[in-house]
Amino acid sequence: MAFPLEDREVTILKEYPFEQERNGGGLGFLGLDSPSDKLILFGDRVLARRCIMKSHLRFLPFVLIGLSQQIVVGDILSVNETGLGGDTAAIISPGFGEDALTFSDRTHEHNGVAFNGNTLSTSGTTIVPLPAYLLGNDYVRFANDARDNNPYSAVVTTDVSSDFYLLIDNRVNGPGGSANSSNTTDPVLGGTLQWVIDGGWVRVNTGISPGGQDDYIGVDEGGNGNGAGQGLNQFYSVYTLTGLTSVTVGSNGTGGSNMIALVAAPTGGGGNPDSDNDGMPDLWESHHFGDLDEEGWGDPDNDGLTNLQEFNIGTDPNEMDTDNDGLSDGEEVNIHLTDPRDDDTDDDNLTDGAEVNTHLTDPRDSDSDDDSLSDGDEVSVHSTNPNLADSDDDGFNDAVEITSGSNPNDDQSIPEFSNLDDVFINEFMASNDSTHLDEDGDSSDWIELWNPENSARLGFVLYTETSSPHPPKHTQH
Repeated sequence: MAFPLEDREVTILKEYPFEQERNGGGLGFLGLDSPSDKLILFGDRVLARRCIMKSHLRFLPFVLIGLSQQIVVGDILSVNETGLGGDTAAIISPGFGEDALTFSDRTHEHNGVAFNGNTLSTSGTTIVPLPAYLLGNDYVRFANDARDNNPYSAVVTTDVSSDFYLLIDNRVNGPGGSANSSNTTDPVLGGTLQWVIDGGWVRVNTGISPGGQDDYIGVDEGGNGNGAGQGLNQFYSVYTLTGLTSVTVGSNGTGGSNMIALVAAPTGGGGNPDSDNDGMPDLWESHHFGDLDEEGWGDPDNDGLTNLQEFNIGTDPNEMDTDNDGLSDGEEVNIHLTDPRDDDTDDDNLTDGAEVNTHLTDPRDSDSDDDSLSDGDEVSVHSTNPNLADSDDDGFNDAVEITSGSNPNDDQSIPEFSNLDDVFINEFMASNDSTHLDEDGDSSDWIELWNPENSARLGFVLYTETSSPHPPKHTQH
């Protein structure tokens, strides 16, 4: 299978299963038609012999550059957790940047920090964007609830030699096993954070903070800050280990509060330069706008998403409807919660726009009426109502009628259920006053049926005694 890219082609060489977070499903290995080229994908993935879900190739933005630019890219291949218990598993996410999600089970977002003078402040006026060495790289979103499991550890592995950046909430007090320290100063190492010291993690200082302080990033717990220094609640300190292909992250022992993240940048050239500190890599801006003049808060295509949001999501900042499904990117993200890069978010063979604007079905549910027929099949194949489980109101589910051979659009056509001749009444309770309570605590009457065959039966129907030609009935499938 090949996909057009300007006047070149990108060909999938082989396929193999991969982690769920890379948007799930089977992924393809990409190869270029010339060894002198590298492929860079901004917004959703950064690619060079990289992995990406096949079905998303048709609407993600690509750009070809030469090897002379010496941009090295790589993947986090796996996160192997032990001691997770029943908490949400960690997620590998691409494209670390402003407003990138912090956890696998929360809506918190990473952002640049704010200072008042030389002091971190959630309402500070001196804004320092996220460090450029973090931008565009793969990162790990651990579960917020995963740190009440002690001992806990996660081994994170990359495909190339990488510089790992460990982000720790300033409130964590390792010796105290708590999260009660000030959020304006570094976390207290030792104790439950002794593994940070023993692992050789080094505090990062690149000179971007006022007064020569070390590097920090911010966290917006509401998930709606929209950019560096906005909506901040907490601050994280940055530590690093360099030139490795795997690291181990331990527990912070704070009793259910995971306040750690991990970014992996390939050694010797990870990340994507952001010379104007607007949260958008220079190459991405140049590709889409031709220069670096656009601001992160801009919205040149008037789709309701800022340029920064479009970069982080992976949509085209110059196309109001990236996936051409009849819904603007902003409508998909802000109203319908659909994927603005996928014209059929629920894969039911109806576009998101058709579901919202024409059929009034749920674009995130492939079977809006839960009748076991997809919305697409109901509209295109059976001509049934995808919003009614029983289109003809004859008491029988559309799928049951289709399976049994009756017409789901004709209330005079009902299933015969001829295959139920061998199902027997095994027990019958007609006066259940106090025994065998149901799930609601009621003592309902009941019938127990026995199927002596090994094969499953289609269903059964109980008719209430009446003289009506269409008596009330109770159907079980």
